[in-house]
Amino acid sequence: AGKRILELGCGIGLASLVLQRRGADVVASDVHPLAESFLAYNAALNGLPALHYRHLRWHEPLPTLGYFDVMIASDVLY
Repeated sequence: AGKRILELGCGIGLASLVLQRRGADVVASDVHPLAESFLAYNAALNGLPALHYRHLRWHEPLPTLGYFDVMIASDVLY
């Protein structure tokens, strides 16, 4: 709780949703064109508010995101 977390490659958003439910300030990111829709749908299914989502390419800096306490990535295979 209380940590600012960036998830790289959120996919359907499972990790981000769990962290949000546990009180983290989460920014979910992915490059897949449907990731934001998947995330919003799964948040609604679980009775959670929408998460902050950014279409993010890892090799392009985005200084406006600020700093994070933790960065996570799961199943990042490609």
